[in-house]
Amino acid sequence: TNSVAWSIAGASPSPANAADFAGGILAGGTFDFLPGQTSQPITVLVAGDTLVEPNEDFQVLLANPTGGAALGVASATRSILGDDATLSIAAASANKPEGTGGSTGFSFTVTRAGGTAIAHSAGWSVAGIAGSGTAPASGADFAGGVFPTGTVSFAAGEVSRTITLAVAAETLAEVNERFAVTLTGPSVGAALGTALAQGIILDDDTIFSTAADEDLVGSADADVFYLGDGVADLTILLDAEAPIDANWFAL
Repeated sequence: TNSVAWSIAGASPSPANAADFAGGILAGGTFDFLPGQTSQPITVLVAGDTLVEPNEDFQVLLANPTGGAALGVASATRSILGDDATLSIAAASANKPEGTGGSTGFSFTVTRAGGTAIAHSAGWSVAGIAGSGTAPASGADFAGGVFPTGTVSFAAGEVSRTITLAVAAETLAEVNERFAVTLTGPSVGAALGTALAQGIILDDDTIFSTAADEDLVGSADADVFYLGDGVADLTILLDAEAPIDANWFAL
């Protein structure tokens, strides 16, 4: 009969520590070889968690053989593979005119960092938010007349997914509108990084303009142009009979 002691220790380049193992300890013990036995298993219990971290390395070390035995290869190194991920969202193409017919796609990119060996997912939802120079968007600004919701899913190995929102294109003149897409409820093994991204629906509709050949005369409210975003140039030809100081423009 021979016996030998074994123990665990962190190893480079990213050493594991006691918290990575069941019970929060670096386990160890002794096992015996009875006459005729040539192998014995050592089972190391690693603590599962949802902490996003790099792979961690450890060694199982043999020491103090008895019964006339000597040590050959006295250590073996293994890695704890991190399978947890961080999910983050960012605007990809989400600040643009709404269009005037059908719907316009506003897109956001969700990226996965960390563990990619297993599938992960998270829910997402849309809501109007306040912001400088804008009004909160409403459900009516999206196809179907409601704020869209859904789930973004990553298969094993995938690191990027796209969420595309259908913004309702219409001809109603209004201020620019702001909304947010928020990630929620990540699956087991995933955590949220940047969980919110914003988009702005730019209005591209003209509220009112006078006829091309109308005389520009009168008081402040006689001839007023209100122009939506997307208008590159406005050329006004003043009637020779209209005094300059009689024309008012609100742009």
